[in-house]
Amino acid sequence: MENVIQTYAIFEDNNTNPGFVIIKKQPSFKIYEKAVRGIVTLSEIEQKLKSLEAYYQGYKNRRGLIGATASVAWSPNYDKTYELIAYRKKIKWGTKRSLDDNSVKEMDKTCLSTFDNYDYGNLDSISELKIR
Repeated sequence: MENVIQTYAIFEDNNTNPGFVIIKKQPSFKIYEKAVRGIVTLSEIEQKLKSLEAYYQGYKNRRGLIGATASVAWSPNYDKTYELIAYRKKIKWGTKRSLDDNSVKEMDKTCLSTFDNYDYGNLDSISELKIR
């Protein structure tokens, strides 16, 4: 796992803080719920991972451990979730994207079952994002 992250993670990017979790016993679904609906601290996650004897690694500020732990705590018996990930060609990694802010805002207001589509408080424009 470490080799995959070392190969593909763009550590120079300030927003890249990956982590992985390998675990035999699934954490409580409550961790998933808290991560999705509230705030989970890194120390809280690390305590849980240690208590479950998980094999895990976080990089840089290590916040990726929170998402990794929440993802293994999720149980399909309670709900369904989907994530759409779009990948770019490597030659375009780190370059500015051309996105229509208004179309994303419209989708955010129209598709009420989705969330975290647009950060109204912290970004003037989604075009400012430098994502690969």
